[in-house]
Amino acid sequence: MERIGLFLLLAAASGLSIAMLFVGMQVYFGAFLEGVEQAADEHPGRSFLTGLVNAIFLILVGYLLVTWAQSTGFSLLGAIGFIFWFVLALGVMFGLAGMVLLARTRIYGQSAGWRPVANSGGILFLACLAPYVGWFGFLPYLILRGVGAVMIHSLKAYRTRHEAGE
Repeated sequence: MERIGLFLLLAAASGLSIAMLFVGMQVYFGAFLEGVEQAADEHPGRSFLTGLVNAIFLILVGYLLVTWAQSTGFSLLGAIGFIFWFVLALGVMFGLAGMVLLARTRIYGQSAGWRPVANSGGILFLACLAPYVGWFGFLPYLILRGVGAVMIHSLKAYRTRHEAGE
């Protein structure tokens, strides 16, 4: 019984921490995250497939580079492999934050303030804690759709900047 209480306390602290992470990301990267939210909203299937392809690519290339570095002793390849995984981790972080903003918009409308963002982050956190369906269905879906939306928005922003001559 004691472990259940500890687990619930840990889950509550983790949920609060993650919700506040999303609030902080919205504060500092709000304009970029709004673009990610828009890309995820306008192209849900495309974002999911783009995220799936990019995640598989980054995981495999990172794994191959790390494995190659271990077998050859050339540690620079391993560092490059970890950079691929770091880029994927950044994509996951920004993608999930964009998905939280999408949930906020659908639940609360265009409410301003930090509470709707925190509440939406908490709602998605609890939804992803649902056994099996949340772990193996909803969370991977959110991650892949978010990563794809980050890639789509980043490419669109790059093209816009490049066309403007910056």
